[in-house]
Amino acid sequence: MTALPADPQADEPLIPMSALTPGALRTAVESLTPSRMPTFVSDLVDATTRAQQLQSFAPLRTFVHTWVCS
Repeated sequence: MTALPADPQADEPLIPMSALTPGALRTAVESLTPSRMPTFVSDLVDATTRAQQLQSFAPLRTFVHTWVCS
């Protein structure tokens, strides 16, 4: 069951979106879905490893956007 906003016409989200950083996402995952932390950490390690291998930030950007949308 999802909570309904006090004002159904309000444009504000029920839960504010976290900053688009791994640290802010970690905090959000820990508080909202702690059972997904192992997957989050594993995905972050994989993205960091790929970024180092490719010498590119693209894997980290993909990681952040994947977790923001999940």
